[in-house]
Amino acid sequence: MDPLTVELVRARKATGWTQNELHQRTGISRDAIKGYESGRNMPGSRELRVLCEALGVSANKVLWGRDAFQASAGPVKGVFSDPAMDQATEHLKMIILMNMLTKEEREAILTLIEPIIVGRKGGRNEIAKAFAAVNVLGEEMHTEFERVAETVMKEAMTEERVADLNAKMEAATKKRPRK
Repeated sequence: MDPLTVELVRARKATGWTQNELHQRTGISRDAIKGYESGRNMPGSRELRVLCEALGVSANKVLWGRDAFQASAGPVKGVFSDPAMDQATEHLKMIILMNMLTKEEREAILTLIEPIIVGRKGGRNEIAKAFAAVNVLGEEMHTEFERVAETVMKEAMTEERVADLNAKMEAATKKRPRK
């Protein structure tokens, strides 16, 4: 069983609350709570934060079954653990992952990232300098990116190439049969 399901049920029962009482204390619907506890659904970042605060348990404990952080074994972990992956591919995958999130979820992640960067890179001034450089170079980089993208689209995206890429994507996304 998923640690989230086990830990949510365990934490709720430790408080002596019913699902209805947890609903009343968090504002999260009873159906959503039932879905989380049955493993049918996964809470979003806001719901996870609210549940953890109400139940007095850490998000790590709920997500991984222990208070110490443990990286997932899923496909997202591979974004940073594949030594053969070049930096550009790694960055592109990170952009794709961030675009899969809602604005609120991206803001939650940035809230977690900022103190790490501030602590390791010498403060908020380093972040401000990096963003200022992006703003100065942004227009030039944007123009160059558009030029390269237009060239690639004209030269590389023939009908055969598009069909080949579509076939490769379809093959890569087919689900493996369950055992």
